[in-house]
Amino acid sequence: MIWMDERVVVAAGAAVVSLVAWYAFMASAPRYSHAPHQDLGNAALLPVLVVAATIGGIFIPRHATLIGVMLVAPALLLAPWTAPRGDNDGLWLLIVPILALFMGVTVFAARAGAWCRMQAIQRWR
Repeated sequence: MIWMDERVVVAAGAAVVSLVAWYAFMASAPRYSHAPHQDLGNAALLPVLVVAATIGGIFIPRHATLIGVMLVAPALLLAPWTAPRGDNDGLWLLIVPILALFMGVTVFAARAGAWCRMQAIQRWR
């Protein structure tokens, strides 16, 4: 059955982590703000996703690339509708290409975690 496939489970787990992080750090921020210090969501989203990608790569190295992609894909799809708009100057639109580029960073982090695990296994044999 397709729903029991390991890749589907891994992708769904990474997507859930992504959705929770996106909601906690970006979607829950006020949509529009008038004060200059409230223009963005919480920048902690990016390091949290990098750490999650690295941990995912360490624990599930066979699917490191899938983990890296799925940690950003849901946020990338939801960003146009849920990203904070700040003072509505249009700069919030940059969140979409930034997330697209950041997907490469999470894939790299997941693959680096998988590589570190493989190196550790080889050294301890």
